Amino acid sequence: MAASLRQATHKTIMRVSRNIESFAFNKAVADIYTFVNTLTKEHGDSEDYLFARREAYEALARLMAPMTPHFAEEIWQLLGHATPLVEAPWPSYDADLTRDDMISMPVQINGKKRAEIQVDREADRETIEGLVMASPDVARFLGGKTPRKIIVVPGRIVNVVI
Repeated sequence: MAASLRQATHKTIMRVSRNIESFAFNKAVADIYTFVNTLTKEHGDSEDYLFARREAYEALARLMAPMTPHFAEEIWQLLGHATPLVEAPWPSYDADLTRDDMISMPVQINGKKRAEIQVDREADRETIEGLVMASPDVARFLGGKTPRKIIVVPGRIVNVVI
């Protein structure tokens, strides 16, 4: 629970930072809204969770500051900070926490996308092939035929040739 909240926090910091740098303010606001929805769904009372929640709310206040400075300052003060928010540095993110462990890979059968599988980011070719052949969507399109060739581009796409 705490790990997923920390991951959401760092992903949001990364996305909002990039959107603000590229002047995509609407996207930055949308990312903040999504993050607030995540915060309202997460609950826990462990020490790790309380740390993650505090980190999330502090990051939220700093990310909101360019768009809603007065509201962000109120949140900052409610969190117990004596110094003004404008003196706080922009939040930084941990790149390791922004990476997803599982990725989605499209599966093409004879050049047409027919399925999608979830695989570990570090999965090898044999593991990916096994997941493709175990997929019910792939089995439905194969219709009992044995594929002539399975082309795997790890982390990108799988193409099954009948």
